[in-house]
Amino acid sequence: MRKIVAPLFAVLALTLSSGTAMAEDCSGMSGKDLKNCEKANKKALKNLKGVPLKPSVVDAAWSAMDADDANPFATPEYAVRVDPVGIKEIDAYFEKAAVIKAKIVMTKYVVDQAAAGNVDLVGSAGPGLVKSLAAIPNDAQALVGEGKELVGNLPKILAGPDAMKIPKVTGGLTKAIDNLTGAIKEAPNAAKSLGELVKNPGAAAAGAAGAAGAAAGDAVDGAMPK
Repeated sequence: MRKIVAPLFAVLALTLSSGTAMAEDCSGMSGKDLKNCEKANKKALKNLKGVPLKPSVVDAAWSAMDADDANPFATPEYAVRVDPVGIKEIDAYFEKAAVIKAKIVMTKYVVDQAAAGNVDLVGSAGPGLVKSLAAIPNDAQALVGEGKELVGNLPKILAGPDAMKIPKVTGGLTKAIDNLTGAIKEAPNAAKSLGELVKNPGAAAAGAAGAAGAAAGDAVDGAMPK
Protein backbone atom coordinates (compact mmCIF):
# COMPACT_ATOMS: atom_id res chain seq x y z
CA MET A 1 0.00 0.00 0.00
CA ARG A 2 2.89 2.35 0.59
CA LYS A 3 3.51 2.17 -3.15
CA ILE A 4 0.13 3.79 -3.70
CA VAL A 5 -0.13 6.24 -0.84
CA ALA A 6 3.36 7.41 0.11
CA PRO A 7 4.45 8.69 -3.34
CA LEU A 8 1.27 10.74 -3.56
CA PHE A 9 2.01 12.60 -0.35
CA ALA A 10 5.50 13.32 -1.59
CA VAL A 11 4.33 14.95 -4.81
CA LEU A 12 1.75 16.99 -2.89
CA ALA A 13 4.23 18.52 -0.48
CA LEU A 14 5.22 21.54 -2.58
CA THR A 15 1.72 22.69 -3.37
CA LEU A 16 0.44 22.14 0.16
CA SER A 17 3.21 24.36 1.51
CA SER A 18 1.95 27.31 -0.50
CA GLY A 19 -0.73 29.15 1.41
CA THR A 20 -1.79 26.24 3.60
CA ALA A 21 -1.88 26.83 7.35
CA MET A 22 -0.05 24.62 9.80
CA ALA A 23 -2.57 21.96 10.80
CA GLU A 24 -2.13 19.02 13.13
CA ASP A 25 -3.78 15.64 12.68
CA CYS A 26 -5.94 15.19 15.80
CA SER A 27 -7.05 11.65 15.01
CA GLY A 28 -6.21 9.15 17.72
CA MET A 29 -5.94 11.84 20.38
CA SER A 30 -8.12 12.11 23.46
CA GLY A 31 -8.62 14.23 26.55
CA LYS A 32 -6.37 17.27 26.95
CA ASP A 33 -4.26 16.43 23.92
CA LEU A 34 -7.34 16.36 21.68
CA LYS A 35 -8.64 19.68 23.06
CA ASN A 36 -5.25 21.35 22.56
CA CYS A 37 -4.98 19.98 19.03
CA GLU A 38 -8.46 21.19 18.06
CA LYS A 39 -7.76 24.58 19.63
CA ALA A 40 -4.54 24.93 17.64
CA ASN A 41 -6.32 24.04 14.40
CA LYS A 42 -9.08 26.57 15.06
CA LYS A 43 -6.40 29.23 15.58
CA ALA A 44 -4.74 28.21 12.31
CA LEU A 45 -8.08 28.52 10.52
CA LYS A 46 -8.63 32.04 11.86
CA ASN A 47 -5.21 33.08 10.55
CA LEU A 48 -6.09 32.08 7.00
CA LYS A 49 -6.90 34.97 4.67
CA GLY A 50 -9.68 35.15 2.12
CA VAL A 51 -12.67 32.89 1.65
CA PRO A 52 -12.69 29.11 1.09
CA LEU A 53 -13.14 27.96 -2.48
CA LYS A 54 -16.39 26.06 -3.01
CA PRO A 55 -15.75 22.51 -4.29
CA SER A 56 -18.52 22.96 -6.87
CA VAL A 57 -16.47 25.74 -8.50
CA VAL A 58 -13.90 23.07 -9.33
CA ASP A 59 -16.35 20.32 -10.26
CA ALA A 60 -20.16 20.46 -10.13
CA ALA A 61 -20.09 16.83 -8.98
CA TRP A 62 -18.55 18.04 -5.70
CA SER A 63 -21.47 20.33 -4.80
CA ALA A 64 -22.40 18.14 -1.81
CA MET A 65 -19.21 19.40 -0.16
CA ASP A 66 -20.06 23.09 -0.56
CA ALA A 67 -21.47 23.47 2.97
CA ASP A 68 -18.95 24.98 5.40
CA ASP A 69 -18.99 21.89 7.64
CA ALA A 70 -18.36 19.59 4.66
CA ASN A 71 -15.93 21.68 2.61
CA PRO A 72 -12.36 20.37 2.95
CA PHE A 73 -11.07 23.65 1.50
CA ALA A 74 -12.49 25.43 4.56
CA THR A 75 -10.20 23.48 6.91
CA PRO A 76 -6.60 24.33 7.82
CA GLU A 77 -5.25 21.01 6.57
CA TYR A 78 -6.75 21.25 3.08
CA ALA A 79 -7.13 25.02 2.82
CA VAL A 80 -7.72 26.53 -0.61
CA ARG A 81 -8.84 30.14 -0.32
CA VAL A 82 -9.26 33.18 -2.53
CA ASP A 83 -8.49 36.66 -1.22
CA PRO A 84 -10.35 39.12 -3.51
CA VAL A 85 -8.82 42.54 -4.16
CA GLY A 86 -11.92 44.06 -5.74
CA ILE A 87 -10.60 44.15 -9.31
CA LYS A 88 -12.68 41.84 -11.51
CA GLU A 89 -9.86 40.83 -13.86
CA ILE A 90 -7.46 40.07 -11.01
CA ASP A 91 -10.00 38.25 -8.86
CA ALA A 92 -11.02 36.06 -11.79
CA TYR A 93 -7.39 35.06 -12.27
CA PHE A 94 -6.92 34.24 -8.58
CA GLU A 95 -9.96 31.96 -8.73
CA LYS A 96 -8.70 30.12 -11.82
CA ALA A 97 -5.33 29.57 -10.14
CA ALA A 98 -7.09 28.40 -6.96
CA VAL A 99 -9.05 25.82 -8.98
CA ILE A 100 -5.79 24.28 -10.18
CA LYS A 101 -4.46 24.10 -6.64
CA ALA A 102 -7.78 22.70 -5.42
CA LYS A 103 -7.46 19.70 -7.72
CA ILE A 104 -4.11 18.79 -6.17
CA VAL A 105 -5.39 19.35 -2.63
CA MET A 106 -8.57 17.35 -3.31
CA THR A 107 -6.36 14.50 -4.45
CA LYS A 108 -4.71 14.42 -1.04
CA TYR A 109 -8.12 14.65 0.64
CA VAL A 110 -9.46 11.69 -1.33
CA VAL A 111 -6.40 9.61 -0.46
CA ASP A 112 -6.60 10.60 3.21
CA GLN A 113 -10.26 9.62 3.33
CA ALA A 114 -9.51 6.27 1.71
CA ALA A 115 -6.69 5.64 4.17
CA ALA A 116 -9.14 6.29 7.01
CA GLY A 117 -11.51 3.68 5.57
CA ASN A 118 -13.87 5.98 3.63
CA VAL A 119 -13.49 4.89 0.02
CA ASP A 120 -16.69 6.55 -1.22
CA LEU A 121 -14.83 9.56 -2.59
CA VAL A 122 -12.42 7.31 -4.47
CA GLY A 123 -15.32 6.00 -6.50
CA SER A 124 -17.33 9.21 -6.83
CA ALA A 125 -14.57 11.81 -7.28
CA GLY A 126 -11.50 9.75 -8.15
CA PRO A 127 -12.02 8.96 -11.86
CA GLY A 128 -12.98 12.53 -12.79
CA LEU A 129 -10.17 13.93 -10.69
CA VAL A 130 -7.61 11.73 -12.44
CA LYS A 131 -8.71 13.20 -15.79
CA SER A 132 -8.57 16.74 -14.36
CA LEU A 133 -5.06 16.17 -13.06
CA ALA A 134 -3.97 15.01 -16.51
CA ALA A 135 -5.09 18.36 -17.95
CA ILE A 136 -3.31 20.48 -15.33
CA PRO A 137 0.11 20.85 -17.03
CA ASN A 138 -1.38 22.53 -20.10
CA ASP A 139 -4.01 24.50 -18.17
CA ALA A 140 -1.55 25.69 -15.54
CA GLN A 141 1.10 26.64 -18.11
CA ALA A 142 -1.44 28.85 -19.87
CA LEU A 143 -2.29 30.50 -16.54
CA VAL A 144 1.40 31.09 -15.79
CA GLY A 145 1.65 33.09 -19.00
CA GLU A 146 -1.55 34.95 -18.20
CA GLY A 147 -0.29 35.77 -14.71
CA LYS A 148 3.01 37.15 -15.96
CA GLU A 149 1.13 39.31 -18.44
CA LEU A 150 -1.10 40.64 -15.65
CA VAL A 151 1.97 41.54 -13.57
CA GLY A 152 3.33 43.56 -16.48
CA ASN A 153 -0.01 45.32 -17.01
CA LEU A 154 -0.72 46.17 -13.37
CA PRO A 155 0.22 49.87 -13.75
CA LYS A 156 -2.52 50.13 -16.39
CA ILE A 157 -5.06 47.94 -14.61
CA LEU A 158 -4.54 49.56 -11.20
CA ALA A 159 -4.42 53.21 -12.13
CA GLY A 160 -5.29 56.17 -9.90
CA PRO A 161 -6.23 55.34 -6.30
CA ASP A 162 -6.03 51.60 -7.06
CA ALA A 163 -2.29 51.95 -7.64
CA MET A 164 -1.86 51.49 -3.90
CA LYS A 165 -2.91 47.86 -4.39
CA ILE A 166 -0.05 47.07 -6.79
CA PRO A 167 2.39 45.65 -4.16
CA LYS A 168 -0.26 43.36 -2.64
CA VAL A 169 -1.55 42.21 -6.02
CA THR A 170 1.97 41.64 -7.32
CA GLY A 171 2.70 39.45 -4.31
CA GLY A 172 -0.53 37.51 -4.80
CA LEU A 173 0.14 36.96 -8.49
CA THR A 174 3.70 35.85 -7.81
CA LYS A 175 2.49 33.30 -5.25
CA ALA A 176 -0.21 32.07 -7.64
CA ILE A 177 2.36 31.64 -10.43
CA ASP A 178 4.64 29.71 -8.07
CA ASN A 179 1.71 27.44 -7.12
CA LEU A 180 0.91 26.85 -10.77
CA THR A 181 4.52 26.04 -11.60
CA GLY A 182 4.56 23.51 -8.76
CA ALA A 183 1.27 22.01 -9.94
CA ILE A 184 2.69 21.48 -13.43
CA LYS A 185 5.42 19.30 -11.92
CA GLU A 186 3.20 17.52 -9.41
CA ALA A 187 0.09 16.74 -11.45
CA PRO A 188 1.41 13.82 -13.55
CA ASN A 189 2.64 11.88 -10.52
CA ALA A 190 -0.51 12.73 -8.56
CA ALA A 191 -2.65 11.47 -11.47
CA LYS A 192 -0.66 8.25 -11.65
CA SER A 193 -0.85 7.61 -7.91
CA LEU A 194 -4.56 8.42 -7.67
CA GLY A 195 -5.20 6.28 -10.73
CA GLU A 196 -3.67 3.31 -8.95
CA LEU A 197 -5.89 3.95 -5.95
CA VAL A 198 -9.00 4.20 -8.14
CA LYS A 199 -8.18 0.77 -9.56
CA ASN A 200 -7.83 -0.73 -6.07
CA PRO A 201 -9.59 1.43 -3.44
CA GLY A 202 -10.02 -1.50 -1.08
CA ALA A 203 -6.26 -1.69 -0.54
CA ALA A 204 -6.28 1.74 1.10
CA ALA A 205 -9.12 0.90 3.45
CA ALA A 206 -7.58 -2.46 4.36
CA GLY A 207 -4.45 -1.22 6.08
CA ALA A 208 -3.17 2.16 4.97
CA ALA A 209 -4.26 4.34 7.88
CA GLY A 210 -0.98 4.14 9.77
CA ALA A 211 1.24 4.44 6.71
CA ALA A 212 -0.86 7.25 5.26
CA GLY A 213 -0.89 9.20 8.49
CA ALA A 214 2.88 8.99 8.84
CA ALA A 215 3.48 9.87 5.21
CA ALA A 216 1.07 12.81 5.35
CA GLY A 217 2.66 14.16 8.49
CA ASP A 218 6.17 13.86 7.06
CA ALA A 219 5.23 15.48 3.77
CA VAL A 220 3.30 18.41 5.22
CA ASP A 221 5.61 19.04 8.19
CA GLY A 222 8.66 18.94 5.98
CA ALA A 223 7.15 21.38 3.50
CA MET A 224 5.78 23.95 5.94
CA PRO A 225 7.82 26.98 6.94
CA LYS A 226 8.47 26.96 10.67
